[in-house]
Amino acid sequence: MRDYNEVKCLEHSIIIIRREKVFTRLLSNLPFDRLLILCDINTWKYCFHEMVPALSSKSCHIHIIEAGEESKNLSTLEGIWETLSNEGFRRNDAILNLGGGVVCDIGGLAAATFQRGMQFIHVPTTLLAMVDAAIGGKNAINFEGLKNQIGVFAFPYQTFIYPKFLRTLPYRQIRSGFVEMLKHALLKGDDLWNRLSAIEPEEVMHHLPYISEAIKVKVSYVDEDPFDQGIRQALNFGHTAGHAFEEWSLLKQPEPMLHGEAIALGMLVELELSVKLTGLDDNFALLASNIFKKYIHFPIPTLQDIEQLIDLAGFDKKNKDQSIRFSLLQKTGKPVVQVAVSRETLSNVLKNIILSFS
Repeated sequence: MRDYNEVKCLEHSIIIIRREKVFTRLLSNLPFDRLLILCDINTWKYCFHEMVPALSSKSCHIHIIEAGEESKNLSTLEGIWETLSNEGFRRNDAILNLGGGVVCDIGGLAAATFQRGMQFIHVPTTLLAMVDAAIGGKNAINFEGLKNQIGVFAFPYQTFIYPKFLRTLPYRQIRSGFVEMLKHALLKGDDLWNRLSAIEPEEVMHHLPYISEAIKVKVSYVDEDPFDQGIRQALNFGHTAGHAFEEWSLLKQPEPMLHGEAIALGMLVELELSVKLTGLDDNFALLASNIFKKYIHFPIPTLQDIEQLIDLAGFDKKNKDQSIRFSLLQKTGKPVVQVAVSRETLSNVLKNIILSFS
């Protein structure tokens, strides 16, 4: 077995690393004399030490942000800009984002906008970031309670996937990331879906070689549609409803849902919508829904929250002409994008899903 596996995404490389010495060598060979290392408080504590040997020859400055989705905001972004400016960083320097989706999203945005753009490197430390957030060039912050409202497309110089970092994560985070792998499997087709859906949640850590396959699914969509104008929107399957659940949770719950947990709940909604609107087989939708139910974290919204959920979904960036548009599924491996859904239809499906947990 090779020490690493390289996947090309447009002009940059995603390198999946199996051995520590390879990780050290690749980092030390980065062609930047100065690096801003962006961490959150958890990756600073549990992951940064793995990088110290590789960075000993470079000039580095550490910038640490709070962990969690609540940090993905304009104030945190301004703090990164201030550090870049105060420490004299220039366009030929780089930001190295060591963290999960929040760190990768906000670090990529900071790099893409500072002095009209500098290079950045992603070193994702969560399963969710490894298979999704760090892949594809989307960088954003949340704004006025809405997810990913301010952002840009900008691709990293390189992305290093080092699964050893997953050992630092709580089990709940691993489960959350596996939801995105299941989504990629639905978009790929029956073979990958049949293999991944057979894995029980408590067994996920034993099946990390599938990370490479999940990444390749996302890369195939990004390569075909880098700026999300068409078929790449298939990757939003489960996310229009899922983001609404995630935003509801951030507003209403002291312990918000993780991204993958919200997407699992969103999958239930969008699988049922797929049965109603794009011809997905209802028996398959039931089977898939039972898989995703294993990854849902409670509490979930009640019937009284339905109108708010629809309003949150209605602000989604994928919508046009005030209609609510979804990426749905005709069958495994055959997504359908930009499907208009009425408020009434969405309301009825949300009601069905919520009542199914009663």
